[in-house]
Amino acid sequence: MNALTRLIQCILICTPIVLLGYLVNQQFVFDGTFVVKHGVAETSPFIDRLLPDQRVNDPVIQDGQMIQELIADPVFFFVHPQRQYSTATFDVWFQNTNVPIVEFGGLAQTNPEVYDLQPMQNLLIDQSKWFRLDDGKTVLLQRTKQFDSIDAFLNHLPSPDSIAVYHSDVLPPFRLSGYQASTTQQVINVSLRGHHEFKTYIKDEPLSVQFEFMDMNRDQGADPLSITVFDEQGQPVGGTRVEDDGDMTSVARPSPLRSSTLSLTGLSEGVYKIVVDGSRDLFVRSIKTSQQKFIVLNTIFLADDVGYREEPQAVRIFTTAKRIQAQTRHSEGVQTLRVGGKTFEIKQPYQLYTHTSSSPGLVDVDVPKPDVELFVDQPVAFSAEAFFNPEPNRLQFYTDSNTQDIDFVIADYQSPERVGDWFVAHLEVDLSKLTFQTEKPEMRFFREGSWKFVFSLPGAEERHASLKIKTMDLELTGKTFTIKDMVSYLFSP
Repeated sequence: MNALTRLIQCILICTPIVLLGYLVNQQFVFDGTFVVKHGVAETSPFIDRLLPDQRVNDPVIQDGQMIQELIADPVFFFVHPQRQYSTATFDVWFQNTNVPIVEFGGLAQTNPEVYDLQPMQNLLIDQSKWFRLDDGKTVLLQRTKQFDSIDAFLNHLPSPDSIAVYHSDVLPPFRLSGYQASTTQQVINVSLRGHHEFKTYIKDEPLSVQFEFMDMNRDQGADPLSITVFDEQGQPVGGTRVEDDGDMTSVARPSPLRSSTLSLTGLSEGVYKIVVDGSRDLFVRSIKTSQQKFIVLNTIFLADDVGYREEPQAVRIFTTAKRIQAQTRHSEGVQTLRVGGKTFEIKQPYQLYTHTSSSPGLVDVDVPKPDVELFVDQPVAFSAEAFFNPEPNRLQFYTDSNTQDIDFVIADYQSPERVGDWFVAHLEVDLSKLTFQTEKPEMRFFREGSWKFVFSLPGAEERHASLKIKTMDLELTGKTFTIKDMVSYLFSP
């Protein structure tokens, strides 16, 4: 037998062994690190294509490379791992055509969907002409140079009203000077649909709030109501839960008016968040509380009064918001609102309308008919007396620091790396914070399911801006997996 024959035999014997070893390692990833090189036009068993189709253009060739353009907010994709991992690191190559703020992150909570986002690029910071200090983790912009270092700024913080923050929590806890507790109960007669978040102020008093609500039974399934209170550190300090009314049909038969009362004592002074978590079938019909200060955050869904009142009840709210967006899902909700005396039209269902204002101070918003969803950048109260604003000035995509009373911007932000005509964002994601969507949660090591990741591009569509993506390389890391672990996994009950 000559040497050539032996070589061929060796190749024939070794090839399936090597191939088997490769496939086994692909599944178990013994060293705990799995790398996926992914171009936007490529098909991958691990990374899905960008969705939805109406927010992305088809991939095209640019300078000899395939790119895909993201034209509206948000754009998402799914990652399908073959085993458990703890960290995902993305290297995203992109070009930004005037999208003010681009963020990236994963789905952390469902119903409602909440994403754990991190900065990818902030043009408001990177293109600012203000004096910039940057230590690689934190950026400080100053309209006029007053501090020589970020530490000096943090040790001698100016008035919070003069500071805009971006992914930063350096400001001290909010306190209301001269606040005194009251035992007078306020009754808020307003219909609110589904999930809402409130904040209140507590000092030397119990936290007491009662929600009266109805299950409208328009969608099939159970509709429990959960109420949770969080302190200033985001830790839960109390809560309650009411189970479904027993009718899980979708016959639109409203339940009788029910109530849930939450009362907590011994709370230290500060701002507390009350999260009312329920499906869109649950309509809060009134709120009773002894708290003087009581506001709604971010979204307020004024529910229709069908099955509760014969005639819809007009609603008046109060806010310092400079940007209000509104939409309705039904023709009955088409109407003209008034914001600080100016008209704001909702002309047709399923269209999002935006009202902007530069007027200072608190304004009233009159909504003639409910069945309207409002999105605001500042808190909302149901009376001028109940309004307070514990929220810091946040740097939004529409913020114009040059025309507002803002002298400083503090941000936990690192500008993306520039490589030729492209930017590269290095994005590390803690997978333990994300929701893993699977129908087989009992699987201990191998995974059947996905993580959902999102590119957030607020304002892209209205500014006719876009983000071009070339590649999304991914490195997944987790525990190493030894032969002993494999044997234990395969033979354990």
